[in-house]
Amino acid sequence: MLGVTSASVSNWALRFRKGGTDELLAKPKGRPPGGIIRPEDTPTIQQILVTQGPDQVGLGASLWSWRAVQALLCRHGKTEVSRWTVIRYLKRWGFEPPTADSYIESRASLASKKELASQYAKIKSRAMQAGRIVYFVERCLFPTAAEIVDSDDGSPYYLNWALGPRGDAAFMVTTKTYWVDDLIHFFERLTDFLNGRRCVAIVDPGFQNESSVINWLEGNEDVIRLESLEASG
Repeated sequence: MLGVTSASVSNWALRFRKGGTDELLAKPKGRPPGGIIRPEDTPTIQQILVTQGPDQVGLGASLWSWRAVQALLCRHGKTEVSRWTVIRYLKRWGFEPPTADSYIESRASLASKKELASQYAKIKSRAMQAGRIVYFVERCLFPTAAEIVDSDDGSPYYLNWALGPRGDAAFMVTTKTYWVDDLIHFFERLTDFLNGRRCVAIVDPGFQNESSVINWLEGNEDVIRLESLEASG
């Protein structure tokens, strides 16, 4: 409402606890201090990213984005970090999002890449005209989770991504093995994450044909519309 992010509020609270109003009013010269997460804080942060959503730890958002992770690092790492530092830490811990180009390349032969790229351009154009954001939705195995969480049953972990414009990405980690249920749960959280905005989500073709997905869309298509990229032949 006030145009201030949760990360900024967390940063202000941290500075106030360190030095009161003098610390809040101070404007140090040069690059801000901090930006390094202590090794002893890393396991706790990683566990939260794998096993909980930001709303479950009091950060409000329904999916992890760089802003939500920034607030988490401020709270548990006791330091202020930039967007680019957040992204570097996420990549180091295995949370590296695919890109629109890699999404297309992984689903197309050399001959069909142009066809899929053309389909994507048309989807994006229609979405813009309708006032919708375009997200690629990707689900992939997340083997790094086994190094972070001590799982007794050996269930696989999956990273679910929503890849938005300008490189923005949101994610959550799940353990369900039935991918349709996993993605419906992810879309429910994406609906909350959009906060009143509407989107077109590009998904694998088979997902749209599942009966449970069709039923879910009946009550949510005003917020999320599904599209697919599919090469002919």
